[in-house]
Amino acid sequence: MASSSLTGKRTRPPTPDPQDNNVVVKRVKPLVPSQSFADILKEMPINVSVVDGPSNTITVDEDLVLQYVDIQCHPEDPTSVLVFGVTEEGMRVLVHVNNLLTLPPRPDYEPLYNFMFHYEIAPMSWIEIPALNFEAIDACDMISYNQIEVFVDHEDMIFHPPQGNWDKSAPLRILSFDVSTVVPPPPGNQLPCYERDPVLQIGNMLTIKGESDPYLRCIFTLGACSDISGAEVKSYETEDALLLAWREFIIDADPDLIVGYNIGCFDIPQLLLRARFLQLHEFPYLGRLKDVPTKTVAQPVNHRKLKDAPILTGRLQLDTRQYMLESTMRRENFTVGRKSKCDLNTIAREFVGKTKEGIAFTVIEDLQFGGPDGRRKLAVHCLKETHLPLEIFSRLRCLDESLDAARSSEEFIYRPFREFLRNGRNPS
Repeated sequence: MASSSLTGKRTRPPTPDPQDNNVVVKRVKPLVPSQSFADILKEMPINVSVVDGPSNTITVDEDLVLQYVDIQCHPEDPTSVLVFGVTEEGMRVLVHVNNLLTLPPRPDYEPLYNFMFHYEIAPMSWIEIPALNFEAIDACDMISYNQIEVFVDHEDMIFHPPQGNWDKSAPLRILSFDVSTVVPPPPGNQLPCYERDPVLQIGNMLTIKGESDPYLRCIFTLGACSDISGAEVKSYETEDALLLAWREFIIDADPDLIVGYNIGCFDIPQLLLRARFLQLHEFPYLGRLKDVPTKTVAQPVNHRKLKDAPILTGRLQLDTRQYMLESTMRRENFTVGRKSKCDLNTIAREFVGKTKEGIAFTVIEDLQFGGPDGRRKLAVHCLKETHLPLEIFSRLRCLDESLDAARSSEEFIYRPFREFLRNGRNPS
C-alpha cells in the first residue's frame, strides 16, 4: 500500500462510476506496500454488528416489492417455488409461490424453469406483490432465517424487467471470507487435505453493495490471538468450537452474496469436508432454509470444479478467481510471461495496485504455534486475503458485469442467477 510523502494518506486507484456502463477498467501501476494491513484496519470505520431477527413488520395492506436474489424449488412441494429477495429497505423476504401447475406446461421444463420462462424473470429482477394479495406467515411457522415469509399465488405477482426505474439494486449484504489451514511443507503435494490439516483461522468482512468499506471485520482463530485494532478477534480452544461458531456467524450475518478468492473450489468445500470429518452434524446448515444442509462431494482440492461447488440455499456465491479466469483474463489476454497466472497476489497487484502481506505458506504452521502474537500476524494476513477479493469485486464491478452477461445470455436469461455464476461462461 503506497502512501503520499506529502499528506501521509493512502492513495487508491480511482473507483469507476457503477452507473457508467462504458467504463473500461484499466490495470493500475503496482503499488509497493509501505505499511502492514494492521495499520490499514485501524483507519477503517468502527465495527458495527447488524443482526436482524425474524420480524413480521409488514402488513398485507401494503405492497411488497423486492429484488430477487435466488429462486429454488420447494424442498417438499413440487407445485411451488421459493423466491428469496431483499426489499429497498433491506428486509430479507422469502416468498412461497404456489399453484405452479396452473401454468401452461412446456415440454421438458420442470416447474421452476417453466415459472421463470413464462413470466420472463431476468436475473435479479424486481418483483411486486400488490397489497392484499399475499398472506404473511407467522414466525413460528417459518422455514427460513429470513425476516419475512409470505404465501402468494403466481398470478398475483408483477414481474418487472431490469429497465428504467427497475434497473437498480437493493442494499445487498455481501460477505467476503478466507480460510487459513495448515499447508504441508515441501517436498511433496503442498495442498491441504481435509482429513489431516485443521482449519486455523477464518477471516470475514461484511459490506453493503455500493459502500466503500466493510462495516464488520472479524477473524475466528484456533487458539488465543493478540488484539487487532479495527477487527474483532474471536478465539477458540478447539477446531470444533471454531467451526460451529463460524456457522452461527453465517446465520446471524445472513449475507445475500458471498465472495472470496477460490471459495467455490477450496474454502467452502474444505470447511464442509473438514466439519464432516470431525462429525459436526450441525455445521452444513449454512443456507437460508433451516432444514436444508449444504452438500459437497469429497474430492481432493486439485480435482474440484466450480460447477460442483456447494450451494448455500438462498445465497449467491461469486468466486472472484473464477470471474478473473472466465471474464477479465480472457477479455484482456492478461498473462504473466507466457503463461496465464491467476493467483490472488498477481491479480490484486495488476488490478487494484495492492499485494498480500507476504507470508509464505511454509511459515503458517510456525505462526500458529508461535503464541498469540504469531497467530496475530497470521490473522492480519488472513484478513488481508479477505479484503483483497472485495476490492477486486468492487473495482471490476464483478456483480454488475456478471448480471449484464447473464441477462444477455439466451441460455441463462430466464434461469436462476446462481446457475450462471457457477458455470455460465464456461458450461464445460
